[in-house]
Amino acid sequence: MKTLRLWSACLALTACASTNPASRTSTAAPGVKLYAIHCGRVELGDSGFMADDGSMKGVPAETVVPCYLIRHPKGDLLWDSGLSESIADMPDGMRPQGQPVHFEVKKKLTTSLGELGLSPADIEFVSFSHLHFDHAGNANLFAGSTWIVDAEERDSAFSEQAHRRGEVPHYSALEQAKTVRIEGDAPYDVFGDGTVSIH
Repeated sequence: MKTLRLWSACLALTACASTNPASRTSTAAPGVKLYAIHCGRVELGDSGFMADDGSMKGVPAETVVPCYLIRHPKGDLLWDSGLSESIADMPDGMRPQGQPVHFEVKKKLTTSLGELGLSPADIEFVSFSHLHFDHAGNANLFAGSTWIVDAEERDSAFSEQAHRRGEVPHYSALEQAKTVRIEGDAPYDVFGDGTVSIH
């Protein structure tokens, strides 16, 4: 039996209103909404790399790749941008040669945003759990947004090692983006009102 896992981000929403007004709690912040967006799917023939104790070696798995849109009166924040939209144009998704993995994108992120009346140019802030291609595959679409990033992650993102490993092309446009560098280990309060914190 295949295992379904949701790779989630280290994003804490301390008070987030539901899209259904009837289900709002008394701690919800008015005007703040969270949208979970399906940004791809991965089938692994061997998920051994996901556990360092050998327990997943040879075990197949299915995972979803989520993105999150937080709509706040002070601006919209996109957390992760999923697998590259270009995979949606491949009839059978992407199957890297010699690797037991299959990547699939059923609906482009721009289409999902369009259904909410948004385009990448409308997104004020963008941030990523990390910059692997399955979490930042569409990052270049958001070069006009303010990139909120851990200072050490930013330094590593464009390092010589990152270039050698071939990681940079899917987020290269962020190098010139307006950037907020998070220094230290304290949570970063995105909107200054306690509703959205990055840890």
